[in-house]
Amino acid sequence: MLYNSYTVIWLPSSMKWAIWGDRNYGICILGLRDANHRVDAWPIVKTWRPMDQTVLSWVALNFANQQLPQEVVDSLFLHYSNEAK
Repeated sequence: MLYNSYTVIWLPSSMKWAIWGDRNYGICILGLRDANHRVDAWPIVKTWRPMDQTVLSWVALNFANQQLPQEVVDSLFLHYSNEAK
């Protein structure tokens, strides 16, 4: 992802999870098919963050004056969070 692609998607054969990576935003998003799998995955992804203000602040680094447009915030929460903003 660092050298040859702007968007990368990883899917296992089980289809229990997926990772979407976007070099433009500098983030990878892990999606779990079932929230109960979060407990199983936690030891592997313990350094990852839920969709929160920390993640939004990282994405904001890609925008002028580090101001994240509200439509980007809404889209991230709509597609990658269990919460709505």
